Amino acid sequence: MKLRIVGDSHVVALAAGRRLLPPSAWPQGIPIAKLFSFPATRRPFHQAGADGVAFLDEDMGRRLHTVTGDSVMRAGEDVFAISLPFSTSLLLWSATWRTHRPWRRCPDGLQPVSDGAVAAMVLDHFRHALAWLADLRGAGVRFFVMESPPVRQRDIGVKKTGSPEAVIELDRLARDAIDAELGRLGIPVLRAPREAYQGAPRASFLREELGEPTDRHHANAAYAALQLPRLLDFAASLGPGPQGSVHHAAMLAEAEARCAAGESEAGFALFDRALAEVDPAADRAGFAGVAERYLAAAARGREHVEHARALLARLRGLAGSTLPLGCELVAARSKVLMDGPERLRVFLRALHEGGTPALRTEAIRGGLIAAIALRDRAALGFLAAQGETLRDEIAAGRHAVETAQLLGDAALLLDAPHRARPFYRAVLAARPDLVPALIGEAAVALEAGEVAAARSGLERALAETDPVREPLLATLLSYGTAALAAPPEPSVEAFVFTHLHRREKLQAFADLAGPGLGLIERTVSTMRERMELPPGFPITVLYDHQDTSDNATYRRNLEAWCAEESLGLVVNHGNGLRRQWLDAMARARTDLVLLVEHDLEFQPTCPPLSRVAGTMRARPDVFYIRYARRSNVVAGYDTILTQGARDRESRICRTPSFSNNPQLVRRDYLLQVIRPLISERSGADQENFGAGGVERTVNARYRHVEARVGLPAAMRLFGTFIWGHPGDPRTATHIGR
Repeated sequence: MKLRIVGDSHVVALAAGRRLLPPSAWPQGIPIAKLFSFPATRRPFHQAGADGVAFLDEDMGRRLHTVTGDSVMRAGEDVFAISLPFSTSLLLWSATWRTHRPWRRCPDGLQPVSDGAVAAMVLDHFRHALAWLADLRGAGVRFFVMESPPVRQRDIGVKKTGSPEAVIELDRLARDAIDAELGRLGIPVLRAPREAYQGAPRASFLREELGEPTDRHHANAAYAALQLPRLLDFAASLGPGPQGSVHHAAMLAEAEARCAAGESEAGFALFDRALAEVDPAADRAGFAGVAERYLAAAARGREHVEHARALLARLRGLAGSTLPLGCELVAARSKVLMDGPERLRVFLRALHEGGTPALRTEAIRGGLIAAIALRDRAALGFLAAQGETLRDEIAAGRHAVETAQLLGDAALLLDAPHRARPFYRAVLAARPDLVPALIGEAAVALEAGEVAAARSGLERALAETDPVREPLLATLLSYGTAALAAPPEPSVEAFVFTHLHRREKLQAFADLAGPGLGLIERTVSTMRERMELPPGFPITVLYDHQDTSDNATYRRNLEAWCAEESLGLVVNHGNGLRRQWLDAMARARTDLVLLVEHDLEFQPTCPPLSRVAGTMRARPDVFYIRYARRSNVVAGYDTILTQGARDRESRICRTPSFSNNPQLVRRDYLLQVIRPLISERSGADQENFGAGGVERTVNARYRHVEARVGLPAAMRLFGTFIWGHPGDPRTATHIGR
C-alpha cells in the first residue's frame, strides 16, 4: 500500500504537523500535497475516462504528477487520503444566514430553515466535489475522505451572523449531510479527532490553541499531530485487516495456540519475537496486527493481568503517539486493563473514527455500558443521539438486541421515555421474554399514565423470573405490581431513633451532646414545625441503651421529656441501628412511616408532611421519599439523579440508592423488600457509625439488581426518590457532627 495525502488547503497543516511527530510515529516517504483550493472545486474540475479520473485544470494535474508520477488517478496500489469536501467555510459565510437560520437556532424575526433544506443546500454546494469522489469510486481508486478540522470560534461566519450557536448548528448539519452522502456512495470517512473540539464533537468549536494564528478557518501543526497517527491507522484498517505480514502469520498462529493450550510463557516469547521484527513507522498495519493479537492473548483471563498491563504501556511507547484504535479496543474490551473513564474514551474514539458499521455499533454498545456505569449523562446523550442515527446499522449488527436495550435505558436515564419505547419494542419483537425490556416498557407506559399496561408489563416480567434463582428480583416485581394497584392510605406515624451522642463525637454542635437532650429536642421540634405536624401526631422514640452512667442519665432525661411531649418511648439494649429499624418495622401500623434519626434540624425548605404523603398516594410507583441532608446534587450514593415529566410535577427526583437519612416510606415496602434484606445481615453493622447495616446492605443488593436488569429498571423496581428538583437546597441539616 502506498499512501498519498492530497486535497484542499487543509493538508498544509498536515505537512507541518508531521514534523512534530517522533520518527517512530510517521513513516518516511508519504507525500502530502495540496492539489487545489476549495473554491476551485465549486465548478466542474475533473473528467472520468476509461483508464481513470483526470483533472481539467493543468496545474492540478501537474501537482498530482509530483505525488504519484501520473496525472491520472487510477485503480492500483495507491491509497489516497483526500481532504474534501468538508470545508464548510464558504457555506457559513453566505449572506443567507443574515435573514435565515436553522430552525433549532432561529430567533424571532428571522426565517427558520428545515434540516432537509440545509442538507439540500449543502449537497448543491459540494456537488462537483461529490461527483469527483463518486467517479473515483467508480474507477476503482482506493481512497478515503478526511474530515476538515472543526469550525473555529474566530470563523467569519460567527462575526457575520452574530450567533456562535447558529454557526455550530449549520456546520453540524452540513457535516452530517456530507457524511450521509458519502455513506450512500460507500466512501469511508476519517473524522476530525475528538480531542480537537472544545466540547462534544460537532457541537463545539475547534480548541483555540489548535487554530492557525494567521487566518480564521485553518488548523495548525498541533492539530495535525493529533490527526496524522489516526490517519495511518485508518488507512491500515482499509486493507485486508491488521493480521501482520505473511512472514509473521505462522508465528502469530503458533503463539496464539500456545497461549490457548496454557503454555503462556512460550506463546508470549513468540509474540515478543514478532513484535521486535516489525517497525511501527514503516509497517503500521503489521505493527497493529501483531500488537492486537498479542494484547488479546495476554488479556485473556486474569492470571496474566500484570503482563498485559505492562504490554499495553510498552505498545504505547512503541507507537510513538496514539496507539492504533484496534489495540485500544482490545484493551477496552478487557475488564482489567482500563478503568471506566478510559474505556469510555476509547469507545467514543471508535465511534468517531470507526470506518465500518461493525466498529461503530460496537462503539455504541461499549460506550453505553461504560457511560451508564460512570453515570455520565453528557456521554449518554451523545451516544443515544448517535445510536438513533445508526439505528439501521445497529439492527443489522451482532449485538442488536443488547444495544437496543441499552439505548432504551439511556433514553430513560435522559428522561426521554418517548425515545425509549421504540427501542424496547424492537427488543421485545426479537425477545418477548427479556425481563429488562419488559420492565423498561412498563416504565414507559407508566410515564404515559398507562397504569394497566405498566402492571401488565411487570406481571409478564415476573412470569419470566425464577423466584428460586432470583428471589430479590421476583420480590421487587411482585411488590411493584401489587403497589400499582393499591396506593397507600395517607395515614402516617413517625419513629425517631436515638442513642447517647457523646461530646467527643461532636464538633460543630458540641453543646447538644448527651446526656442532655439537645440533639433530639431540636430534631423533634423542627420536624413538628417544618413538616406542619398536627397536634397529637404519633411519634415513637426508639432508644438504644448501653449500661453506663451517662446512658442511665440520658435515659432518665429521655423518659421525662417523652412524657412531657406525649411521645411514645421504647427502650432497647445494644441493638444498633439495623435492629432498631427492624423493631420500628415490627411496631409500625400505618401505611406510611416516617423514619428519622435524632441528629437533624429540618429546614424551612422542608415540605409539609401532608404534601409528601399526598405525593405517595397519587404516585403508587413511589415507595420511598428522602429528605436530603445536602442539596440535590450528584454525590455519594446519589450517583445520578433523573426527573421525568411526572416527577417534575410531583417535585421529586429519582436516585439509584437507599439511605437511612430521614424518609417517608411505605410500610409494606419496608416489610416485604427491606426487612428480608437486612434482617439476617449483620456484617456491616459497625460501618459508618452503625448506618452501614442498613444502607450499605440494601445498596449492595440494589447494585446486584442493576447488574441483572439495568440501571433504570432497578431504579423503578426500588422506587427510591428524593424530595425536590435536581439542584434544590437540602431539607434537613445534619447536626450530629
